[in-house]
Order: sequence, then C-alpha cells, then structure tokens
Amino acid sequence: MTTIKLRRGTAAQWASANPTLAQGEPGYETDTGLMRIGDGSTAFVDLPGFLNEDALSSTNARAIAGDEEYDGTPQEAVDARVPVAGAGVFATAYRKPTVVFLGDSNTQANIAAGGTENGANHAALVTKLLGGRIRALAFKGISGDTCADMAARLQADVINLAPGWCYILAGTNDADQGDATAAQTVLHEDIILPLRAAGIEPVLCTIPPNEDEPAEARRWNAFLRQYATAQGIILADYYNAVVDPSTAGWVTEYRNDGTHFNPLSHLAAARAGVAAWSPHLPPAAIPIAQDGSTDLNLVPNAVFLGGADGPGRPTGWSSGQANGGGYGTMSFVDGGEDIVGNWFQIEKTGATAYNVNVVKSAGFTVGDRVAFMFQLEAESLAGGQTVTMRAVFRNGSAAAISRLAPVSALGVDVERLTAYMEGTVPAGTADIRVEVSLPSAGTGTVRIGQVTLINLTSGGLLI
Repeated sequence: MTTIKLRRGTAAQWASANPTLAQGEPGYETDTGLMRIGDGSTAFVDLPGFLNEDALSSTNARAIAGDEEYDGTPQEAVDARVPVAGAGVFATAYRKPTVVFLGDSNTQANIAAGGTENGANHAALVTKLLGGRIRALAFKGISGDTCADMAARLQADVINLAPGWCYILAGTNDADQGDATAAQTVLHEDIILPLRAAGIEPVLCTIPPNEDEPAEARRWNAFLRQYATAQGIILADYYNAVVDPSTAGWVTEYRNDGTHFNPLSHLAAARAGVAAWSPHLPPAAIPIAQDGSTDLNLVPNAVFLGGADGPGRPTGWSSGQANGGGYGTMSFVDGGEDIVGNWFQIEKTGATAYNVNVVKSAGFTVGDRVAFMFQLEAESLAGGQTVTMRAVFRNGSAAAISRLAPVSALGVDVERLTAYMEGTVPAGTADIRVEVSLPSAGTGTVRIGQVTLINLTSGGLLI
C-alpha cells in the first residue's frame, strides 16, 4: 500500500532544514500557504511553489493538521497524492494558462494599441504557435530597459495582473553596458524571487547576439543557463535559435541591426520558446468554432463549408475582389486533420489589395466582453506582402474606434497559427467588421479557418 505523508512547517523552518522531498511528496508552508511538490532530487526551497487558498482552507483542515499519514493507491504518484487534501490542491500543478511578457525593445517590437495589434513579435508568435494553450494578459516590453528597470515596474506590470507565468527576455541592455554582473543579483532577488513569492512562475530567455558587446552577451547567456538549471526555471534558448555557430554572430537572414530581431528571427525565437515551454502547459482549448452554427458565433460560414458566391467569396462574406480579375484567386482548401472544415484561401498573384470581410451589427452591446479567434497560415509571401486578420469596432460612420488584431501586418511565412484575443466593445460601436486584409504590394498565399467571434458576456462565458 502506498503511503503519503504531508510535511508541514513555517517558511523559516523549511529554509533552515531545506530537505529533498521524494517524487510527488508535498510540503506545506503553514505561514504562507505555499505548497511545493518534490521531484526526488531538488531541495525544497528551489522547488516551484503553488498557492491554492481555497483547497487549503478550513474544509481541508484534517489534511494540514499535522504529520498524518494517508493511504493512497498503489498506482502512479498523482493518484496516491489526491487523498492528501483533495484534488484541488494539485490542480495548480499546471499553472493558470495566462502570461505577461516582460522585456525590452525586442518584446516591445511590433506590438501596438496596448497589445491589441500584434505583428511579427517573438512573444505574440509564441502564444499563437502554442495553439491557444496560453493567453497573453499583457506585453510589457520597454525599449532600453535593463533588469533593474524591469524590477522597478514588476509589481505594477506583472504581479498586479496575477498571471500564471511571466515570460522574460532581459539582459541585452545590461550587456550593452559592458558588465552585466550586477544584473545577475537583480534578476534573482528583485525579479525571480518576487514572482515566485506571488505564485507566478518565470520563463527565462537567452538574449540574441549583441554586436556591440558580443563577449558580455555570451557571458550573460552562460549565467542564464547555469541559473535556470539551478533554480528549476524553463529556459528558451533564443541565442541558439538565431546564432551562426561558425561566426558567433547572427544567421544572415535573421540579422537586423546587430541587436534586434527582424521578422524572421522573431519567428525563429518564438519556435524556440514553444519547444521549451510547451511540455509544461496544459492541453487547454479555446472556444473556437467547431461547426457553422451562429447561435454562439457571430461569424457566418465560420468553417467555410457553406459554399461561395459567384465572385468566389465565402457565402455571407463581402469583398471588392472577384475571381477572374487576373490578380489572384479565392478558393476553399480541405482542412484535413489540421482544422475543422475548410481553409478559405487567397492566392494573391498581382498588385491589387484584398479585403474579405463580414460585418455584424447585432449580438453585442457596449461594454460586452468578446473573444476573437481563428486559424491562419501564410506561405510564399514576397515583395513586401503582409497579412492582417482583425475584428474592427466601428462607429455609425463606419470609422474604426479600435481593433482586435492578433495578426497585424505579418510579413513572414508561418505554419498554422491559432490566434485568440479578448476585448471590450467600446462606446460608440455600431458594428464589428471581421476582415482578412492583404495590401496591394507583393504576392503570396494566405489561408484562414474556424473564424470565431463570441460574446463572452451574453453567452455566460466570462471565466
């Protein structure tokens, strides 16, 4: 019979003893409410902590009343652990799938309108490449920021938002000063420790090559690798994703100005972030369209199984373009196993802009919370071609008030992205226009699928 013992003590007692807990063994700090789960090799204070005040309430007093023993099952450790204090204690083993991105100019790049218009940016692309398994609460990148600058705004920009995660790209501007040694202490004491104390788990990223201070950038990255390993922190290796090993500089097509990502290297870095982070995220799902119904989804023909009109547009949608104009073709492509239904594809071959859209003037009121989501692919973009997919809140004169644009002026080829963004219907909104837009310059192929606009408020879906 498997036996589990709940060990308890004050934070100071734990810090003094600092034992190594067995795999799956829980330890509880009685004065902070923090619980850590052993992995069989890491000292207690270096384990990630989980806060669950409801699960550790008086209703579970028996579980935390002392060093009692509880019989579990002779199955996997997770089954044996459940009876200790109820499954609720361990629900946070997967953290809340929300994140704040903290950083400098590389995290600020191509993020506009308070984070509601996202271009080629490593952080925004991470969320979309993860298929809706993580939701960004905010992008908090400020050009020129050092670790000390980020620490100074940590409470306001991150902790007050209470995300499950904080994804950090920091150190470039410290390396620029020629000696980032002091930043090591700042990162640990003023960023990582406060985050973990607040129940927020950090993800760290190595910085890209720095042509002004290449040796210091490498030293900072070596520190990050050592530090992340020692602290049990996920590390996304951005440097490795964009460096040319033969020159120790940027891969040629990824270079911008020697310090900052260009669109291609933003994407390469995002892929490295996904590889590092994905195993630690829950297999969550977003409420994206699974059929063509419109009782919940405001977008008609959302999975593109409802056919097309004469000019080639999806039924229920509008566009100033039509097939046969010599500048491109609109069509449906079987989604296969990638998506539900069909892709709607625009294969643009000439210098004419495309805007395919649907306008909704009902199903919402000012102040409602709405969610906009879709799948998108782009390939063979050339000649400066970009794509934007957005929901535009418009006034009675059809002028834009604000936008939800998870993909904005994206100019790089991407495999399937899953976009999700929430917003509040602003004052003065008369309609919402959902549109995929390709400017006249350039050529390329864009596909969209499962286009969804849901009123979370009226649908009772606010979580």
